[in-house]
Amino acid sequence: MPDEARSGAVGHTPALAFFWRIRLLEILAAGIADLTDPELPQPRRVQQGRRAAKATSALLRLAPPGLGRKARAARMVLASVRRSLGPSRDLDALAESFERIAPKGGGLNGKASRFVETWRERRLAANHEAVQSIGSAVEVLQRIRTHISGWKPRSAADGAILAAVAQGYRRARRRMPSDLADPDLTEFHEWRKSVNDIRHQLAFLAAWLGEPASHRLDRRSNRLRRLQVAIGEHRDLSLLHTELAGNGEGEALHRLLKRIDRKLEERLKTCRKLAGRLFEERPRDLRDTLLSFRRRPSRLARSTRGESARPRHSLRSTAQPQPRRSDRR
Repeated sequence: MPDEARSGAVGHTPALAFFWRIRLLEILAAGIADLTDPELPQPRRVQQGRRAAKATSALLRLAPPGLGRKARAARMVLASVRRSLGPSRDLDALAESFERIAPKGGGLNGKASRFVETWRERRLAANHEAVQSIGSAVEVLQRIRTHISGWKPRSAADGAILAAVAQGYRRARRRMPSDLADPDLTEFHEWRKSVNDIRHQLAFLAAWLGEPASHRLDRRSNRLRRLQVAIGEHRDLSLLHTELAGNGEGEALHRLLKRIDRKLEERLKTCRKLAGRLFEERPRDLRDTLLSFRRRPSRLARSTRGESARPRHSLRSTAQPQPRRSDRR
């Protein structure tokens, strides 16, 4: 890496904006590598492809001045990637939820049993169609990566990027359902998207800052990950409940639905607990904290080693970060 990059800029590009572009390229390369990895099961490849698209979209929301229009266009294309891989993922998630919560063999009979079998057939068909979707997704991610590699963020973009992270927090806080005891499912799912965005954005900042400044952001990002997972599991269980309730009857099905209800309440309790801790800070206070990072040196020279096509870490290793020793205590 040239000396000017190590000192915080390439030409007149600030360190944070430079790192933002590098991180986008790394995430896309990791997603492409996972989608084309023959050793990964197909459902896992689909999951990783969607995860890369979501993480990229979250960071594109931080586009510095001069790149906003290009970033919005890229996010629209990434949304099509998520949609194309969605049907396969949704059926896989429902099937996994059913297998985790149902008695061995399902314990169902009659109409409900026939519905589950039809469901499995739909899953196989969706996975077959996903093969084509994976190929298209790889092409799209490669094209977006090529475009981003040519982007040149303007100078003095650090403050704009940090302010955009604060705006992401404000958006997630505003979209939090007013009634977490009985949330509207559509509203709940939309909130999850905002939670996902701010999680990736804070993780990006933590990677830029390095220790010890990143510790607080790392902890918050990990808690946001737990919240995101809890919301996602609540959504999957709610869809499972709806599908089963409308396609069967009998004592076994009734017991299964009751079990799902209990799991739904457990997930909501987790969401209420995490949300109360994560969103109690005023957006203005978080913004002031983030803007103070402009005066702190980053670990850019240690954390970026060029824009290689293959990132040092796949999303497989970073999707669920392990807690630090200090977090375990």
